[in-house]
Amino acid sequence: MDETEADRILAHPSRIKQHLASSLIGDPATDAAALVDLLEREPALHLRPMARLASLEAIFPRARETLVLIERRIVSSSIPLPASQNGMLDVHGRLAQALLDLYQQVIEGLRDAREPWWGTSPRLVALTRAADVLILIGRLRRVAYLDLPQAFWRSFHALLLEGERTRHLEKHLEASE
Repeated sequence: MDETEADRILAHPSRIKQHLASSLIGDPATDAAALVDLLEREPALHLRPMARLASLEAIFPRARETLVLIERRIVSSSIPLPASQNGMLDVHGRLAQALLDLYQQVIEGLRDAREPWWGTSPRLVALTRAADVLILIGRLRRVAYLDLPQAFWRSFHALLLEGERTRHLEKHLEASE
């Protein structure tokens, strides 16, 4: 599976469901195993699905129970995700790191973009991704079993503020050119 195919599958929960259709039977343990097995088989999917676990509520018939089982299975899986700061492979730390990494990519995309704000410019694409991340965070906070530490939210908000400062600086520099 290449990056383009991975993007297509991850673009909408129904596509993930279609990709897993032969494996999903409505039993949380079986469905969790099917998803984790897919993530282990397909390196192109290895990071982004972790940042999209909440959207999988739209896929599984018994979503909350399935997500808890997915969380447990991922801890003992071979999925290559970053550890939390204390070195333990806890899923909350991995999700926080995945989200921070994703938003950092968005900010870097904004810094590198020099095209106008309209059309299909890199800046517009980056802003769309930023909006996706913020929507995702709202979903993550509504998933009952996921209680990300306050330190994560402080770091994330600091990153958001840094992005805002960068955009203001870019506008100032562009205006002075």
